[in-house]
Order: sequence, then structure tokens, then C-alpha cells
Amino acid sequence: MWLRRDALAAASELVLAAERRARMHATTVATVGRLDVGPNSLTTVPGQVVLTLDVRDIDSERQRELCESILDDAVRIASGREITVSARRLSDQSPVVLHGTVQAVLASAATHNQTPFITMPSGASHDAAHIAKHVPTGMLFIPCRQGVSHAPEEHAEPARIAEAVDVLLHAFRAIDAGAEV
Repeated sequence: MWLRRDALAAASELVLAAERRARMHATTVATVGRLDVGPNSLTTVPGQVVLTLDVRDIDSERQRELCESILDDAVRIASGREITVSARRLSDQSPVVLHGTVQAVLASAATHNQTPFITMPSGASHDAAHIAKHVPTGMLFIPCRQGVSHAPEEHAEPARIAEAVDVLLHAFRAIDAGAEV
């Protein structure tokens, strides 16, 4: 065992380090969404792992600092296991803050309709981020079974969809009647 240079064990340490670091901030998420292990054989010590890491936060500075810290962790882990590590940035997207006035109209509409809601950051990249550069923009999320979205298993109950449509209808009517956005 002491002769091994197990890339998967090192990657596992990095996954846990990223999780620990992200949990230090309430608005931060870090996800390792893919691990490609080579040679991917039952009886062979993994010699190479390619992983993807997605780091998001509503604070762009903290987002970038966390990425740097996780990269430092990767170098430290690799050094301790006598393996090499390399990294490349696939993208760098700063968070987009949507318009508070639109959020207020949506919250008011939900309250009027007695629809329970929470205000939360999305974390994901949506078309709304691009639209918000040009017009006041907000988003309304519908709860999905077990919190799964953007996946084949995504499922929202028709009654929840209907509630969201009613909230949107009320919000549009409020805007049409002169609500500030």
C-alpha cells in the first residue's frame, strides 16, 4: 500500500476539502459533478482522475477566493501523496443580483395569494442573468420532488405549478396597475 500513488484517493480528499470549505459560508456551494477515473479497472490503482468542480456564491470575491483555496488544497494533497496535479478554468461567471423591486412584487403576490415562499439565491446560471442586464428581472421557482431540478428525475406537482402561475398572474396585474419595477 505504501508504494501506491492513488489518484482517486487524492481526488476523494479534494472533494471532501471542497465540501468543508464551501460549508464555511451560508451562500457558498461547491460541487464535484464528475469524476473520470483511469484506467477505471477493478484491480488497478487509479493513476489518473479528471474531476469537475463548480463553485458558486452570491459574493464574487468570495467565490474566486474559495476557488484559489481549493486549488491550494489540491496542490497540498497531491504533494502529500507524491502525485501531480494540474488545473484549468472552464469558466468564470460572477453572480448576478436580480432586481429587488421585481422580487418585492413577486413576494407581495405570493403573500396576497397566501402561497408560502422563501427568498433565496439561485446559484445556477439562468437566462434571467442575461436578461437582467437589460430589463428589471426576477425569478420564481417551483419546488421539485426531493429538490431535484435540471435532471431527468425533475418533477413538480401540477398543483404547485398552478400556484406559481397564480402568483405570476397577480404579479403581472400589479405591475400593469402601476407597481414600481
